[in-house]
Amino acid sequence: MESIVFIDSEITNEGTIADLGAVKETAQFHSANKQEFSEFVKGSNFVCGHNIIHHDLKYINGLFNSNNALNYIDTLYLSPLVFPKKPYHKLLKDDKLQTDELNNPLNDAIKAKDLFYDEVNAFQSLSPKMKWVLCALLYPFPEFQGFFHVLHGGIQATLIDEIACWNVFAKVKSAGVTVELTTKYRATVYSDRGELFLRSRIVEQTSRLAKMHVELFNADGTLGSEADVVYRIFPENVARQRLGWTGIEAFHPEESK
Repeated sequence: MESIVFIDSEITNEGTIADLGAVKETAQFHSANKQEFSEFVKGSNFVCGHNIIHHDLKYINGLFNSNNALNYIDTLYLSPLVFPKKPYHKLLKDDKLQTDELNNPLNDAIKAKDLFYDEVNAFQSLSPKMKWVLCALLYPFPEFQGFFHVLHGGIQATLIDEIACWNVFAKVKSAGVTVELTTKYRATVYSDRGELFLRSRIVEQTSRLAKMHVELFNADGTLGSEADVVYRIFPENVARQRLGWTGIEAFHPEESK
């Protein structure tokens, strides 16, 4: 399981660190001691906070040593993305979170943690295609890279469904529609550590159904997720009329001769 540390800092007008707060799992940190802060966040895979990319990290980035995460997640930019119709009510004009105790970095770190999981739940409620579109459009921007470094479950399911579809095209030599997809998530899938690999094989086929098992691997070969997919197969003439099926020759040119 990937670990996330949620952080916040209080910076003086002179640009010095006045106070630091952090929370991970059930542990909390609240002190201005920079060395103790570095030890607390050490080993976390992701660093998350509110407006940290263009504020906090300018002053505390040096506290994350080489053993710390370099994946930063900023809840400020995720909020309008996943709550487009209603700006998140815990945001203040100065881009800090509303809290009962102002200038308390531990309290703000806890609020950032709550906001982050609200944002994750909102993102997961989007359709797989919408998740894929947002990832493709926003991943190049540093404000979103940390969030999209991990390939979210809905996007994984979309890729799995896509490769199953192409398996039907190439092996069944027709087209159809997905009627069932059951996904199991085995490990974190990363979008920034090399090319992903998907493998689909047909485990059972009748005249109307194709049952497939699909696996998605990280670049290092670790299994990220797998799924059982059931596809309804249309006769070739129906597939051409309803689904725009262009024919098997697109996959097997020798069969068009």
